[in-house]
Amino acid sequence: MGNPIDEHHLEKVIKGVTPRDQIVELLGAPEDIIVASDHIIAEYKWSTTRSASLNLGYFFRLVSPVSPSMTMSGTGFNIEHVLLTCDQQLNIRSYAFGKAHEHAFFEFCPF
Repeated sequence: MGNPIDEHHLEKVIKGVTPRDQIVELLGAPEDIIVASDHIIAEYKWSTTRSASLNLGYFFRLVSPVSPSMTMSGTGFNIEHVLLTCDQQLNIRSYAFGKAHEHAFFEFCPF
């Protein structure tokens, strides 16, 4: 969902100074916009999922008439999330950026 979030683009965002047009130029259009009574929240999300498996039972075909299933598989998720809070004049007041740990992205498990 969405495009990868470039942390270098976020470094260019200056609270109270960076205009909305420049935010859209740097990060693209937000995934969601939430309007509250005195502020607006723009939400950017990006995620990917990868999975792989390896069936070690195929090696037994060389010496055995049966091929047992001995599968090692893994799945990883990568999630990035940015929330930008703007006032009614669309000036950036604050932002938060979250990113998944790299080691959680992909891991093999023998079970």
